[in-house]
Amino acid sequence: MSSKPFQTSRDFADALDRFGADLQSWPEELRHEGNAMLERSDDARKLLREARIVHRVLSERLSVATDSHLVNAILERKSELDKAARKPLSAEDAMKGVAAARGTLLKRGIAAAVLVGSGVLAGSLLSQAGGGTAGHSTTLTDIASYAESFYL
Repeated sequence: MSSKPFQTSRDFADALDRFGADLQSWPEELRHEGNAMLERSDDARKLLREARIVHRVLSERLSVATDSHLVNAILERKSELDKAARKPLSAEDAMKGVAAARGTLLKRGIAAAVLVGSGVLAGSLLSQAGGGTAGHSTTLTDIASYAESFYL
């Protein structure tokens, strides 16, 4: 987190959305900063009250029978994702991401070049077949015939 993580009520609301209405479950650094925000901001206190109401209502209303194995798997995955989010990106992982991005850009560049080339070829064929001039109507059949005679 930056040196001033909760500069606005929106920042605090984002943390509420991410970590929930129980500040005790927040990461320690954020919990202290959240409490400081609550001391100085009426908006933050209002947001916390609203988040607690939503949590309570959802807890009361959603009495869905759950499979404990599913719940445990979800919580375990969330824990893994939280740990991964806090872990700095290794140079190897960063390079993998760069390579993947380059591959995607290369594929898109090739596709764009093919489309442009096809357009140039079609335009050339149309102009050589007399398309676009007054009194002439060029069809795809005309273009195909011309291309066949030209390239075969």
